[in-house]
Amino acid sequence: AKPVADAAVLELALELASDGPLDGIDLQLDAVVSALEWEREAMRFAEVVRSSHRYHLLAGVRGEDATVRVRLPVESEPPLWLVELSLQSEPALSTQLANNRILFGPRTQDTIVSSGTSLGIAVSPLAPTNDWEAELTRIEQGYAAFTGQAPPVLFIGSSSIRGWRTLQTDFAGLPVLNAGFGGSQIIDAVYFFDRLVRPVAPDTIVMYSGSNDIAAGKSPEQVFADFVAFVDAVHAAFPETRILYISIASSPARWAHRLNVQRANRLIELYTQTDERLAFIDVYTHMLGEDGLPRPELYISDQLHMTPAGYALWTEIVRTYLYEEPSAVR
Repeated sequence: AKPVADAAVLELALELASDGPLDGIDLQLDAVVSALEWEREAMRFAEVVRSSHRYHLLAGVRGEDATVRVRLPVESEPPLWLVELSLQSEPALSTQLANNRILFGPRTQDTIVSSGTSLGIAVSPLAPTNDWEAELTRIEQGYAAFTGQAPPVLFIGSSSIRGWRTLQTDFAGLPVLNAGFGGSQIIDAVYFFDRLVRPVAPDTIVMYSGSNDIAAGKSPEQVFADFVAFVDAVHAAFPETRILYISIASSPARWAHRLNVQRANRLIELYTQTDERLAFIDVYTHMLGEDGLPRPELYISDQLHMTPAGYALWTEIVRTYLYEEPSAVR
């Protein structure tokens, strides 16, 4: 379901797929729409519920394109929404009444959470996730050889960045630096900002991180909040720096986490659309085959890290962002 803001209404287009007939089935949709506002001092999002309803999507209620459309009222239109959807099934009301009718909807039953309810999405504890000293020293040695050159394009993140050994040739003509360290999470880049980012004052940052976060049990919301904390740190020091976020990939080894990966990607993508200095680079969909599964030729034997073919794909996609003017990023 993709929310589309329209004045004070969000419209959801839901495609109902089933192996069997939907007659007599009442699909119960709990929809909670919240507004998110970043609180810099607290390093957290304030999440305020703007709309919360339970809808009954009754059998036979489909548009010409096999979808059901639900309009969710909200109080105002902030730059970033968080939409929580929970779909359950139960016997349709028409079946319960034993009158053999199929009712048409959707219809709203009640509010399931009071409007104005305030929740919080906190950033991960500001502490390193491991002892990274050896990796940091290696990165800083690379920085030492870079002194005096043009502001760099800084590639930062986890093992997929560290293992990108062809950066110099893949992005010929650009002053690229590799600050990747395997196993790291987004919060590590925040914690070590003064060692990884500040010394080189990058013109552009390309980040791939978040997969280890999800695998470690962090929620998509927490991964999202950690990314915003990183963006906040960068722009507090370097207001003009562009940040390009490479979407989290669902590798075969971590396929079980794909729903959380998809949600984290979507939250971050929506956030990047609120600031022209940010861009979301989708590699997730390009790394899937026609069958919807990860393309095996892109992964080495551990089913997690990439082959040269995987890096070639990334290079092709990322180049379109780095060799364009900022106004053409999207």
